Amino acid sequence: MSWNTIASFILEEVKERLAQPQTRKDALGGFKRTSYRLNDTGSLSDSLAMEVLQFGSDVQLALTYPNVGENDIKAKIYFETGRRPGKGVNIENLRGWADRKLPGFAGLTPEEKTFRLIRISMKIKQRGIGTYPVFDPSFIEDVRNKYQQWFIGLSDEEIEQLPGLQEVFNALGNIKIFDQETIEIFR
Repeated sequence: MSWNTIASFILEEVKERLAQPQTRKDALGGFKRTSYRLNDTGSLSDSLAMEVLQFGSDVQLALTYPNVGENDIKAKIYFETGRRPGKGVNIENLRGWADRKLPGFAGLTPEEKTFRLIRISMKIKQRGIGTYPVFDPSFIEDVRNKYQQWFIGLSDEEIEQLPGLQEVFNALGNIKIFDQETIEIFR
């Protein structure tokens, strides 16, 4: 057991959080009224990894995501920058999302579906898309509590192989997010 064990533990908590319905920030920094699973298909969660970067005695945890494909775009929007106002989304790219997340969408006629998707694209163009606050204070506190419970259940030999609780808690409060190309700089 080592920092890699802790990184795996945190990654599983991140994946669990992505699978739970959550409220997301809007483009203006406020929270949306509705909540839903961010990663309902599981493809984004499956593409994530947690890396341990050590610089002497300093340890940094980094959540990494692919730098190509649709999950690159999703991860940047959800974790890092959001999507600024000014550009809509192709309605064909919205169709699968709407089928999964919009109540009653499947029962609409093709014309009504197209109209609804155009309106959504226009709203994205007007308002943008907000970030998803994965590492907000409530998540960090929840992971700390779960880690403490997990830590208590370990044997003395297992505990000796792990860093101290304070070191782990410090690393939890400062997780970085990088695409896989950028993380190569730090390896």
